[in-house]
Amino acid sequence: KLAWALAHPARFPVDLNSAPRELMLRVPGLGPGMVERLLQARQVRRLRLEDLRRARLNLSKLLPFVLLDGHRPASSGPGAPAAQLPPRQGELFA
Repeated sequence: KLAWALAHPARFPVDLNSAPRELMLRVPGLGPGMVERLLQARQVRRLRLEDLRRARLNLSKLLPFVLLDGHRPASSGPGAPAAQLPPRQGELFA
């Protein structure tokens, strides 16, 4: 999955708050089960960086390829340090 993502940089970053399921499944670090959980969670409210932390995802693998509230990847592409905003209050994954 990582090799495909690196070979198709025009498709990234993916906005986890609006992307279709098929595109979310292409994101390194997201499996089918987590994509389902994220799709259900975003029906209730917008996804945030803190939600991914609580889900115990491999953030170093995931963050260069996604956009969400509280996170924008660095403009230099995957593998660059991620720019992060402070997390907001509230939880989706406890």
